[in-house]
Amino acid sequence: MTHLAEHIIDVPGRGRVTVWDNELESDDPPVVLLHGWNVDAPLTFGAVAPILGERYRTIMFDHHGHGRGVRSQAPFRLEDCAADVISIADELGVERFIPVGYSMGGLIAQLVALRAPDRVDGLVLASTAHTFSVRRRERAEFAALGKAAKAMPRLGPTARARTFRSIAGAICRPLPDEVLDSVLLADPTKLLEAGHAIGRFDSRGFLHAINTPTVVVISENDQIIPVERQRQLAHMLDATVIVTEHDHHAPIFEQGSFGQALFDAVDLTVSVLR
Repeated sequence: MTHLAEHIIDVPGRGRVTVWDNELESDDPPVVLLHGWNVDAPLTFGAVAPILGERYRTIMFDHHGHGRGVRSQAPFRLEDCAADVISIADELGVERFIPVGYSMGGLIAQLVALRAPDRVDGLVLASTAHTFSVRRRERAEFAALGKAAKAMPRLGPTARARTFRSIAGAICRPLPDEVLDSVLLADPTKLLEAGHAIGRFDSRGFLHAINTPTVVVISENDQIIPVERQRQLAHMLDATVIVTEHDHHAPIFEQGSFGQALFDAVDLTVSVLR
């Protein structure tokens, strides 16, 4: 298996973040893995990084407030996460790269492609969409996360621990120990703020400006992101589509096949560049 070296990097004006990088020398663009909401990069991409790392320089890190990501007093913003991606690439001396975004990471990847088109050679989006909040129930649930985030600092240790378990349980049932361990590394307030930010995200106003080669990996059995929204995203980006039978929890329960799907998606993206 490919070894990923661990670095501590200072993100200018934001804080410190742990970055994993296999430092592979290759003529192909590096791959930057962007994980989903509530969990960290090792849980999401622990089995993916070695598969990709056999051919590509592979970099991953945790987002603001997640895992060992940046700890900042500033509220969680997806736009700041996109800026972090670019800053980390700068610190690693990476000029051009392919963002691979899963779920929330797909939203961040879209923002990276929008704000730094000269840095993005291609785009891979998996189990994600242009918006997570369309139905009235969805809007209400995401709005409630914002209210909960404001209340979090007033909670005592017991209530905070209960909230952590609730957040972890919302990811999947039954709850594997590794999921709880991943969530417990995070800042619960930032996780709730992140959920609120996801609910407010809508890229329909700017997707037309993204012109980089894109592959969308559609999870047909996704219980979180409706398949029609995944297909709409692919259509709006004029993307190549890979359809899998995965559900939204494939990074946890179907790691090998999920990793292979992302590897195939990156290969398709790079083939356009060759």
